Amino acid sequence: MVLRNNFVVVCLLYASFIAFGFERQPCTRAVRSQFQLPDCYVPPMDTSILLSEASFLLSHDSATGYISHGTLNTYPKGKIAVTYSKNQIGTVYDQLNDGARALDVRPKLLENGTVLLQHGDLDISWVSLERLVADAVRWCSDNPDELVLILHNDLHYESWPEYDEGATWLAAASSVYSKLSVTYMKCEDVYSLTVAETMEMAGALPGGGYLL
Repeated sequence: MVLRNNFVVVCLLYASFIAFGFERQPCTRAVRSQFQLPDCYVPPMDTSILLSEASFLLSHDSATGYISHGTLNTYPKGKIAVTYSKNQIGTVYDQLNDGARALDVRPKLLENGTVLLQHGDLDISWVSLERLVADAVRWCSDNPDELVLILHNDLHYESWPEYDEGATWLAAASSVYSKLSVTYMKCEDVYSLTVAETMEMAGALPGGGYLL
């Protein structure tokens, strides 16, 4: 399930608390240097609280994790510009594995309907929204007891359309999420729900886990 205007929620158990939390193994020194909580452990969440009151560790500009040394050298605006635009290490799968539970996703809609990703003036043209969400879905399938939020932010267009109340973007994004069996909703539709109620509304993904 995806939240229009800002959220994708992923993976949980129907219980007052998620039973076990998430423990990254092996918890090596290198993993600890990237992990967002002590001992490579994300504690269980109380699913009886409102979704709007729950706290999630956010991966800022998540798509920048897909910037590699190879792309640094080929980007036309220069290696320095790309280096300073890179906020994350690794794919979305890696970021979730390192403790993030919310993803800041900044899309760019091309004229042909493809949704790529960007960080301001930097087009991350080699990564599509579909690939990023597929990585999140894959992580949820491997960790079906977790909850993740994806926030859409700072939408760009290749060619800015006439004002259409976001219909062009909504159609393109809905196509991506529909292909990945993810339901797309407005944020206001879930703000008054508990985490458990949100999971129930989202329904399970075919491979396991919950995505909103």
